[in-house]
Amino acid sequence: MKSTHNAIIAFKNKKQDLTKENLDEIKSDIELFQRSEIHADELISKLKIIISQLNNATKTFDLSYPEEVAFVPFMVGQEAYDHRYIRELRDEPKKQHVLQSKRRFDFEYREKIEDYDKEVIALGNIISQLFCFIAIDPCLKMLIIEASKVSVSKKELDNIEIYKNIKFSDFRCSGTILDKLHEYYIDYSTITSAASKQFDGRSIDGKDKKILRRLKRIIRRVARKQREIHLLKKRRIGDSGQPYCSDELLAYQQEKDIEQQEFLDNTEVIYTGNDGKEQKIALAKFALTDERKASEIYMKIKDLEKEASKRGFISLFTTFTCPAEFHSNPTNGRNCWDGSTPRQASDWLSKQLVSLNKDRERYGIETLGMWCKEAHKDQCVHMHSIFFVSPEQADELIALIHKHYSHSLNAVKIVYISDEEAKKAGKKGASPASYITKYVIKSLREKSDESMKNKAVSRLWGYRMYGFFGKTKTMLWRTFDRFFNKEPHELRAVFKNSVFLKLVELRQSGKFWEFCKYANEFVQSIIIEHEEISWSGFEFIRKLKWGYRVKGTDDCLRTKFDCRLKTAFDNGKLDSPISGPFLQVKARLNSAV
Repeated sequence: MKSTHNAIIAFKNKKQDLTKENLDEIKSDIELFQRSEIHADELISKLKIIISQLNNATKTFDLSYPEEVAFVPFMVGQEAYDHRYIRELRDEPKKQHVLQSKRRFDFEYREKIEDYDKEVIALGNIISQLFCFIAIDPCLKMLIIEASKVSVSKKELDNIEIYKNIKFSDFRCSGTILDKLHEYYIDYSTITSAASKQFDGRSIDGKDKKILRRLKRIIRRVARKQREIHLLKKRRIGDSGQPYCSDELLAYQQEKDIEQQEFLDNTEVIYTGNDGKEQKIALAKFALTDERKASEIYMKIKDLEKEASKRGFISLFTTFTCPAEFHSNPTNGRNCWDGSTPRQASDWLSKQLVSLNKDRERYGIETLGMWCKEAHKDQCVHMHSIFFVSPEQADELIALIHKHYSHSLNAVKIVYISDEEAKKAGKKGASPASYITKYVIKSLREKSDESMKNKAVSRLWGYRMYGFFGKTKTMLWRTFDRFFNKEPHELRAVFKNSVFLKLVELRQSGKFWEFCKYANEFVQSIIIEHEEISWSGFEFIRKLKWGYRVKGTDDCLRTKFDCRLKTAFDNGKLDSPISGPFLQVKARLNSAV
């Protein structure tokens, strides 16, 4: 229906005229926007309306007071006419001007992304305005704090988009969404200054410059995802385009790797020693790099192979693929893609694996093994696994695998690994470990475009590339790295309990699976809970892993220490570019010191 409403400005969204339904919805938004007292179930809606009003591209209405021509008292005739002025009638209800229908505003990059600075300024401006709007509204502030006490409500708040595709969940900060706005708040004068010059310059204060860089990293990550989605929609990634991911994403990942290596090379861990003096350790000395990961995985899988052989288990190598709706550019068949991201494909594989493991435990099927994920050429994720299982239970396991993963005829591929099977296929026999490690090591150690692109896809979409079945103790295993080269008399001086000495012995022998079994039986984590209050007044519990304790005793191994990172880049950038493989740095540096 053609609207008879005369908008104050032309519609910004020319593709969609205002209909009666649009007008009714916007008028309902205006009523909620103006209402000072709202219910808890209206909080999400009101916040979305407020955010949309802060951006001219999504603003749907404008409010203004009625005006009238006023004259200066005691003036008459021409003199009064010459001094007339416009006066707002603030005692009257505000006039409502509908500007446009509701619309989404995304990072739809049809061209290569090169300039992020203007997006940073726009995001910083919205954060500044939104923070001020909420901070001075006691009702909104109270409702946000109360809603944040319930995990479901807090998740809904975090999923609100604040600018284009950027959500509150993209901001790393404890507390409520108001605390996140406070953490990333920049005043208007700084935003104006940054808009008129490159904010990487030295004219902006250090704290504000750091916030601007943090916002830029958030925008780069989110915008990069949207660029990949755009290329997937255009079928420019896959067999008909660039395999695995775009060359732009590959270049982006290579740039991130250089930044991370620069950070490692220029960073020290500062801590206080037992003598009370400040000590320093180079971060590069123990950070979990891809090379160290590859070595650790190879050792674990070889030990797994030995353990399976000792138990008389056979080996099954499997490949699981996702349903058709996850494939953006399938090699075979028609395109049924529903817009799902690689992360959603990865989550589907993980969800099915959880269900499979529950069924295994229910039916008492004991298995050992490992899985790894990698991308198809169309960026959809698939999973390889190695299962070690008793020959008597192999058929039951295969049946359960098909139950959870066989969504189509070719969704599951299972290969028995043995010398006999290799001879039947006319191939040379290979160890079970080699089947799975070639996929894992390829992405960590090789520097080919295919390997780097696989790593780039997993880092961008944030899914784990590999893992083991069972209750492993990888973090505790890494904690004992620092005792690897210690002599027996040195160890006895540190540990009084035989359980810790046994764990050191197993670590030095490289017996990972026996180490995990022993640790699960005799050791438990020590979790310390701290009551904290955020800037907004939100009370929450922060859990801190202090160390480990031998069950039934007071003998402890501390792994958490007070320490900090000191970085000295030549260009003066003091903020950390850590992400991807170095997210585990903090845990390792606490164990190392």
